[in-house]
Amino acid sequence: MAMMTEIRTQGISLRRFTGKDVLGASRSKIGEIDDVILNPSSGCAMFAVVDEGGFLGMGERHHLVPWQAFSWTADGQLMVPFGQDKLSNAPVFDRNDMPDWSNESWQRGVHDYYGIPYRGMTGGTTGGGTTGGGTMGGGTMGGPTTGGGM
Repeated sequence: MAMMTEIRTQGISLRRFTGKDVLGASRSKIGEIDDVILNPSSGCAMFAVVDEGGFLGMGERHHLVPWQAFSWTADGQLMVPFGQDKLSNAPVFDRNDMPDWSNESWQRGVHDYYGIPYRGMTGGTTGGGTTGGGTMGGGTMGGPTTGGGM
């Protein structure tokens, strides 16, 4: 609960997300946060880069997951409303071949894959999943908000 109190009163550093486990709908670990992609115009979080698989950095796969997909569990874990299969079958994100972030059709496609409503490029992160209580979608940075059960 201390983490939620800190978020409510101080905001949150993106560095806090790096390396944080991501739990799937069954509450088992399906990956971990490698990075957070921000919209340069609005400052809102757009996507998290979620790593899965591999060992000691070898064989890891990087996937973009819409920021709105994340929620906090009551015990401060990050959770998404889908499982390992969905993440494993998602398109792989290649840092050497960055997508055109301004392509709304591409962004909509990523959201559609995960079943997350696309709210437009200027809408930022205005909501998201609620699996576990709070959502990661509100505010200007798109950081965690407190919802029911928090």
